[in-house]
Order: sequence, then C-alpha cells, then structure tokens
Amino acid sequence: MSGIAAGRIGSRPEPGAGDPAADTAIDPAADIAIDRVGGVARGLLLDRAEDDALGRVIGRRRMCRDYLADPLGPGQLEAIVDLARRAPSAGFSQGVAFVSLERPQPPQPSPAQPPQSSQSPLAQSSAEPDPVAGYWGVTLPPARRSEFPWPGLLDAPVLITLWVRPQAWVERYGRPDKARSGLGAGEASWPVPYWWVDAGAVVQNLLLVAEAEGLGALFFGMFEHEPAVAELLGVPDGWRAVGTVALGHPAPDGRRPSASASASGGRPALAEQWHRNAWSPAVSAPVQPPEEAR
Repeated sequence: MSGIAAGRIGSRPEPGAGDPAADTAIDPAADIAIDRVGGVARGLLLDRAEDDALGRVIGRRRMCRDYLADPLGPGQLEAIVDLARRAPSAGFSQGVAFVSLERPQPPQPSPAQPPQSSQSPLAQSSAEPDPVAGYWGVTLPPARRSEFPWPGLLDAPVLITLWVRPQAWVERYGRPDKARSGLGAGEASWPVPYWWVDAGAVVQNLLLVAEAEGLGALFFGMFEHEPAVAELLGVPDGWRAVGTVALGHPAPDGRRPSASASASGGRPALAEQWHRNAWSPAVSAPVQPPEEAR
C-alpha cells in the first residue's frame, strides 16, 4: 500500500537513513528558513518544516531527471492523480484532464528461468505496446537521443500528460452567477487565462505528492510536439497541453542540481521577491546604466 493510501504523506525517512534523496535537504542559500531576513529568527521556518510533514515535503522537493525502471506500487498512481486533481479551480470550472502512460512490466521469471539482463526499458522488446516509448518516439526520435542531456529521464516508468479545456472556464463564467464578470464572452475576454493558472496548481500538487511518496518527478513541456502527442493519445479537439510529468523511483543521482539553477543565478533572496504593504522601490529599482551608455 502506498504512503498516500496509508495516510503517511510526508513520512519519508530522514536524510541519511537509506534515503535516496539524502542530498536534497533544504538549500540553505535559497530559503528564509536559514537566512535572517527582516528580523526573522534564523531557523524559525526550518524548525517548523522539520516537524511538519507538509513543510518537509515542500522543502525537499527537487526536479528528478534520472530514474530507475522499477514500477510504481499497486494503487500508487491512482492515489497520486486523485490528490493532484484536488487543486483550486476558478469558479470550480474543473476543465483539467490527465492522460497517464505506463510502461508495461516484463513478466517475472519463474524460479527455473534465469532473470533477464538489466537494460534500459527503451531497449527491451515486449509483445505489449509501450505507451511511454510511444510518447518518446513522437517527441524525441532515436536520431536525436545521442545529444539529449537527460538520458535517464527516458527510463521513467510513468508519464502523466496534463490537458486543459479553456472553454470549460468560458462556459462556467457565462452562467448567471458569473455572467457579470464578462468572462463568458470567450477566451479573449480573460486578461489572465485562468486555465493555465489552475493547471499550474495541479502540476504543483503532482510534484509535491510524488515527493511525499518518495518518488521523483519532473515537469516539462511538449511545445511544438503538442499536435503529434494529442493525435497519438486521441485527445479530443478543444483540449490544450499543459505539459508532461515524469514519475518514478529516482536513480541515485537523479535529483542532482539543474544546470539552470546556476546559470540563472539561483533563487533570489526573499527580500527581492516579497514586498510588504507596498512595492519597495529600493529593492525593485532597475540598475541604471552609466551616463555615457544611456
């Protein structure tokens, strides 16, 4: 039984106790939990996070780019998707859908049979169609894989594609109780397309629930492959792709830091992102170029 089904969300072992994510503790350079900001005592939130299941899950979550091919536990995927869908939805529009792809597992050998040699799932042959391999066949053809920076991502046993139907929000806000908003006139009437906002909350749920279950997860986009994936999966017209979440047991170094974190300069200090009572010009003022460069 999964940790979710057993009511043990966030009950992962402490770092160092056989935990594959032992090196993913809260980053001292990235969290108010460690820094002293605006008089907040050092360690205030960290202490709370260590004692609180939700805080522990949020603090430890990292994107996972390398996976073991081991399958998820019985009922685990269903429990994860069921919790992920319980995200905020503007007007309770509920225009989100999931298409999960699960790699078929090879039959277990009998005691008289030697075990199959370990190899990447993409290299294994099986009489049963492999939906995960089908997805990668459309989005990452074999000819391009030699240059792919995350080959271990292709070993993830589950891919969850997430879709939204924008018209669900338009229809909901065209009903009498919401009609005064004017948002029922069409997608163009939405200054902020809330289908993307709501979908982001669903993705965050997916990532956090996966972390609570001791699994690795990575969200990535489909981009130009959206039409091909929609055709492959039989997605009806009117649905738009949000992206894909890979899910599975992390490889030993699966949660290694992303190159993007260092290339971007890392997470800004809290004081740069949090403005209390009004926007702080001292924090947000752009750097002025030298006069001769203006």
